[in-house]
Amino acid sequence: MFTTLKFGWRAVAGAMAAEFVLRIATTGFCGALTQSLRYVQPAWQGAMVTLLVLPLTMQLLELGLHLLRGTPNLRAGVGVSTGFTILSTLFHVYATRQGAYLTGTHATSLGDDLRRTPQLLTGFLALRWCALDKTEKDGNVSADSPVLHQAARPRRPSCSR
Repeated sequence: MFTTLKFGWRAVAGAMAAEFVLRIATTGFCGALTQSLRYVQPAWQGAMVTLLVLPLTMQLLELGLHLLRGTPNLRAGVGVSTGFTILSTLFHVYATRQGAYLTGTHATSLGDDLRRTPQLLTGFLALRWCALDKTEKDGNVSADSPVLHQAARPRRPSCSR
């Protein structure tokens, strides 16, 4: 949006509408992919797959959509969007490995997930996700455990090995 602002409000509104439609159409796919990769061991491999497949797919779709509609300043807009997609994907990988924002048998309510969001953001920003491998190995928690999200929370933000 901000990269298109200098071209006027109509350009901004058009770009935002296109993004909105794209996100509505793809959100379920993105969430399912992220959730399905949360048990991959070591954790960094699941994160890398998610960080390559998801952003590449989304950016190609986004680029095609904006090329078709003639969005101005496309290079800058896609660059900013790619950075945001990578950051957002990293956060969602972290959050799903903590048991948040899930669907199905391991899901909690949306209200519970929203109440946990500040704690999740704090943990993510403190780079606590780099300690997931050690915590999951030390905790002896099965990937099929319905309480994985409670037992597998990192105890300390220890990234050195």
